This record gives sequence, C-alpha cells and structure tokens, in this order.
Amino acid sequence: MDVLQVGAFPFPTGHGSQLHLRTSVTGLAARGHRVAVACYAAGEGEGPAAVELLRAPVGPGGDFLGSGPHWSRPLQDLGLREVVRRRLADRPPDVIHAHNVEAAIVCRAARGRSGPPIVLDAHTRMAEELPQWFPRTPGARQLGAWTDTAAARAADAVLVLSEAARSAWVSAGAARVDYLPPGIEPAEITGGDPERARRRWDLGARPWVIYTGNLDPYQDVPDLLAAVRAVPTLGLLVVAPAGVAALCQRARAMGLPTQQLRAVETTRREDLADALSAAILAAVPRRICSGFPMKLLNLLGAGLPVVCAPGSARPIAGVVAVDGVPAMAAALAALAADPSARAALGAAARAAIATEWTVDVRVRRLEAFYAALCAGREGGRKAR
Repeated sequence: MDVLQVGAFPFPTGHGSQLHLRTSVTGLAARGHRVAVACYAAGEGEGPAAVELLRAPVGPGGDFLGSGPHWSRPLQDLGLREVVRRRLADRPPDVIHAHNVEAAIVCRAARGRSGPPIVLDAHTRMAEELPQWFPRTPGARQLGAWTDTAAARAADAVLVLSEAARSAWVSAGAARVDYLPPGIEPAEITGGDPERARRRWDLGARPWVIYTGNLDPYQDVPDLLAAVRAVPTLGLLVVAPAGVAALCQRARAMGLPTQQLRAVETTRREDLADALSAAILAAVPRRICSGFPMKLLNLLGAGLPVVCAPGSARPIAGVVAVDGVPAMAAALAALAADPSARAALGAAARAAIATEWTVDVRVRRLEAFYAALCAGREGGRKAR
C-alpha cells in the first residue's frame, strides 16, 4: 500500500507520540509498504530509513521541538496542510493516517470532501489534556471537547490506543472507532551498562526507581516526587528530553533531598538503556491518559515492574496499579524490599512485551485495518 502518515508535531523527537509514529512507519516500510511522513519543520536528526520525509516550510517558531501548546502551532498546521495538499495532488496515497487531533483537521482541509480515507490515531483527547495545560483558564475543557469533535468528524475512522477511550470518540461523532494498541522493538531498550550508569550519574549503592519521558504538566510527576520523598531509602532517576532544571527546582521546593534525585536530560537511546539497566523498578504517575503511555511498554520491555497511577495502568503483566501518592509510596517501598517479587513481575513483563506488544504485532493488525477500511470504502462507492 501507499500510506501517508501525518504528524502535527516536530519529527523525529524522543516524545511518546513521535516514537509511536516512528515505530509504525518503520514497521510498515519493513513489510514492503510505501510510506511517507508529513510533519512540522523541525526534528532531531533524520527520519527513519526507507521512509520519505515531507516537512512543512520553516517559518516563525519553526524550530519548536516541544510538546503541548505553542504559539507557532497554527502557523505550522497551515504549512502542513499545504504539504499534504501537494502530496495528494502529486500522488494520492491509499490511506492518510493522521496523528493527533489537529492532524486529522489539517488532512481533511487538504483533502476536501473526497479522496483517500483519513484515519485519526487518537494519542490523546484534548478535552482531557487542555485543562491540564491551562488549569486556570475557563472554557479549556469545552475548547478541547470542540476540537475532539472536529477531529472525529474530519476522519473516516478513529484508532484508539485504549479500550477505555472508545466510548468518548463515539460520543464525539466518529464514524468508526477501532482499538489498535501500540508496539515497541524490545531490542532498542536493552543492552545498557548499569555500572557505567552508576559511575556517570553518581548513583552509588542506593536502589533507584526510574521515570522516563517528557515532564509536561499532564504527566503528574510531582506525585512521584512526593511518593519517593516518603521512602528515604529509594532514589528517583529521571531521564527526560528537556525540563530537568525546572524539575530539580520543583523537587527542592517539595523537600526531596538532593541525594534522592538524579535527573538526566538526554535524547540518546544509549543513555536510556543504561538508566533502565541501573534501575530496580519504574513508575508512571500520570493520572489521566485516554491514549497510551508509550514509556510503559519500554519500561516493561526492560523487565522492570512498573507502579502506575490508575489512568496509566494497562492490563499487562508487570503493572502494579495504585491510586494516590500514599499508595504509590507504599507500593514502591514494598517492591524495593522484595527482590523475588520484582524478579517475578519483571520476567512476566518482559515475556508479555516480547509476544503481544511488538511493532510486528501492531503493524500486522494495522495492515488488516487498512485493508478493511479501504475495502469498505470501495464497497460503499459501488453501492451508491
């Protein structure tokens, strides 16, 4: 098939949405499909091999690499629309696969009323996320809900990353909603050197719980800081692409001793692999997540038990769901004190990821979804 994937964000970067896109297009290309990615102007390095990269033109704010709201995003969306429009005119794909809600709106504006089917990969719902970015702004939730509805109606189908999100997208007006979870390449996060990590980041003999990924407000990382503060024997190792200085300042204000926190700002996979190999367990504190916390698969694939807030927990071996900071602290303390329980949970987690949560499993399901969507669309045309 000829697939145009559209990300309304900088690409590639180390953020979860971009990693989800990268693994999908890499897997599709490896199975012989012709894949192009349209994205914002900026990115960290080159795109995946065997994948055509179509960037929006550089304009004001075009060097933005972060996630979340930014004044340049409407301008970049306009540029992205033109990139998509030109591709549709030059070589219409079989499927347009849009990542994030504004990408579906951009693609519909570029395509018009007819053309290849548009699939929205719903990484999140703006009705949930906007209030977390703007907690004191009246109407943030209503604006987010309006955006979700516009995206749902712009797409011919919506892919949700969790079953819990299905009903919300049906209510938003989606014509079709399918559940298709993400996948990872476990080999990409293995092979770290724990001794190198201990020397480089002065970890000493203390046991460390790891948090990986961005530090945006919706991640609820302060909950994890509070939980680790309540377990003095533990340390928190944070590996993030940006925002580490602000995190350390927040930790000091909360009273977390400096010896209990190591924060590493990096986008290198080698650093992530080293950090994962040095940790004894992991945590995902995000309370609300209608998409899928991609970091969860990486942590489980590394063989780490993962203590999760309810919104981030998924029914995968190795996940320990807790509700609230005291429960999170208690679970971290209990696991830190029980090596045999950690070993059993970690082995089960690694086995589950290797068999059910790989890129290959996701891509095969995605191929079947594309085929059914295109067949249904063609059948509808013939019926008319």
